[in-house]
Amino acid sequence: MKSHFETVTCPDCKSIELLEVIHSFPHWTYFGYCSKCNCQITKELWNSNGHIWNDDILSVTRKMKSSSIDLVCTDPPYAVRKSTDDGKENWDDKEYFDKFVDVWLSENLRIAKHTVIWFCAGKMIPHIMRSVNPELLHRIHIWDKPAGTQYAGASHNNIWYSIEVILVFSKDKEITTSYGKEEPFNYDALKYSTIAKKKYNHVSSKPTELISTLIQHYSKEGETVFDGFGGSGTTAEAAIKTKRNYILVERDTDHYQTIIKRINDLNSQFDLFR
Repeated sequence: MKSHFETVTCPDCKSIELLEVIHSFPHWTYFGYCSKCNCQITKELWNSNGHIWNDDILSVTRKMKSSSIDLVCTDPPYAVRKSTDDGKENWDDKEYFDKFVDVWLSENLRIAKHTVIWFCAGKMIPHIMRSVNPELLHRIHIWDKPAGTQYAGASHNNIWYSIEVILVFSKDKEITTSYGKEEPFNYDALKYSTIAKKKYNHVSSKPTELISTLIQHYSKEGETVFDGFGGSGTTAEAAIKTKRNYILVERDTDHYQTIIKRINDLNSQFDLFR
């Protein structure tokens, strides 16, 4: 039996809880207990602002309506790692990337109302742009990483890669440009240190501050942010901290459990200091 998790506010004590929704036939089961006051939270009292799915991105997006998401902010595979020797499909292999990148991007553009933020490796830009209308490309940002930090370089050939490319696609450039003007924003280079793998057991976690900056600039409070490659859950944390709703999809079960723990810990911090 499948399930997903949702961030729910307790109707009694206002504690923030991450509760499981069971996909039972013919209706999903919405039921849980508040960990603080033990209040029963039933479907009638269910007030959620976040969803976390352990699934493949296309399985989820194909069930979503067009233009149903305010902002897509995602960090898909980059096609920069070598294939595995055991014949298994490598999530970041170039062949795997080439097979799916067109449909990943088209689905994200379909469900987005206005804007899609897409992290990528610079050499993959031709592959990414081959099937998208170039008029949709709104601007390019650069994530400037301090030298020597995680994946900032390839020491075996003495070439240092200290930037990552952030493509911004827009279906309505007037709206996209008007968003976030109240937030200070460096148009070109966004400088943030990388996150060590050991923190979330993930090779390419993005800094929460970087994702928060992008979310604040390209969406408004109360809007919904979608990330189909949830990774370690950075987009969810950034959305919560910037008062946005979120939908995260992560197909790797271990990373999915990391996201659950990360959001539970974050909710506990908010409850402690409220």
